[in-house]
Amino acid sequence: MGAIRVDVVVAARGDWRAVVRRLRDQTCAPARVIVESAEPGGDLPADVVVVAPGRGVATARADYVAVLDERDHPGPAWLAGVADAAASGADAVRWGVLTVGADGIVRDVVIPPGSGAVTGRPRAGIALRRTALTADGRIRPGTRAAGIARLLVTRRGAPAPAAPPSGGDRPVVSVVLPVRNAAATLGAQLAALARQDYPGRWELVVVDNGSADRSMALAEEARPRLPALRTISAPTARSAGVARNAGVRVAAGDLLLFCDADDVADPGWISAMVGALADADLVGGALDCSTLSPAFMDEQPVPLPAQGEPLSFARSANCAVRREVLAAVGGWAEHFPGGAGEDVELSWRVQLAGYRLGYAPHARMGYRLRPTLLGVARQKWAYGLTGALLYRTYRNAGYRRRPWREVLFSWFWMVRHLPDVGRPGTPRRRWIRYAARLAGFAAGSVRHRTAYF
Repeated sequence: MGAIRVDVVVAARGDWRAVVRRLRDQTCAPARVIVESAEPGGDLPADVVVVAPGRGVATARADYVAVLDERDHPGPAWLAGVADAAASGADAVRWGVLTVGADGIVRDVVIPPGSGAVTGRPRAGIALRRTALTADGRIRPGTRAAGIARLLVTRRGAPAPAAPPSGGDRPVVSVVLPVRNAAATLGAQLAALARQDYPGRWELVVVDNGSADRSMALAEEARPRLPALRTISAPTARSAGVARNAGVRVAAGDLLLFCDADDVADPGWISAMVGALADADLVGGALDCSTLSPAFMDEQPVPLPAQGEPLSFARSANCAVRREVLAAVGGWAEHFPGGAGEDVELSWRVQLAGYRLGYAPHARMGYRLRPTLLGVARQKWAYGLTGALLYRTYRNAGYRRRPWREVLFSWFWMVRHLPDVGRPGTPRRRWIRYAARLAGFAAGSVRHRTAYF
């Protein structure tokens, strides 16, 4: 940590010993840990002191003082990141905080701006040079904070869920397949999963997300071909994130694979995903429209390495993650409308928390695009609707919105090509795709109070 020394203040209302123990895992040790608590500390190490609530910052003696909440789980590199930012000359430092509810599901993601004014009294989530504080413990006027665009701290409402017990006949791999009214396509995916060449133990968890057709009857009929098949129901919310989380809760594997009910996995899909997870924490596979949607090859999804974003993402239709990583970051987000955008959000959250994203080109999934105009319009509307939510959450980490010149050109193109609506085939479908997405951008901007057009 060089010449920068940091005292850590823990604002405690209950048992604070767990966060103090976690601070022992830091790659750079704090100068002292100062606990604000009404309870006496008892027999404490020399570098831990307990003071009355509100007295922690005033008790600090190091160059910097960082404030944590007792619910905070700082990552091992948290204090090193703070010290590096402090060494650059910043008077204050803020870091990204991931909030996870008592049910283990992500509730909020806060990424601070690269630079911004800070005022008032120090609260959990900030570190300050002691000279930036007044005699009564307030932040001096004009103080600006440098922001660390990484999720260095997780704030938990309850301890992370325990992993299933190891050993015995427990499968190493669990495939989670959410289903909702997929009777027309589910049979082909179940047949494909029954043909997997993976030699190890694996299970399939089919999650019914409120189907009103024969989807679950088809799943039961596939049981002779898939003996390690389990079916559960998650009808409370029509959300792919809810369904996937429900599947994860009952899954037994350490490696969690996800696919959709309207696609078809190659025989080597599981094997390729398992191999890719040897070198990554979250993996995206390849999507191929040539078999299931050959008429719409112009809509083939861009492969993960060619996405061109500051952070790439694994598509939920073909991805895999280590169980402990998914639990650490709070599972799949459940607040994304229409089952769109939650894969982008998870991928960004995983990477900003310090985990590795990988690509498995040999984990191929036959990908089915929406065949009807209504279906494609609903999908693109949902994608557009979530754009503003993603931008609002991750703009300080590099999530970009389009320049206004490009936005205006898009709307000009829509007006110019309006006659395409009367032309069957590709021109009409293309116009509807673009129009639905642009309309979704506009509606999402209003809903989330963030301009993203």
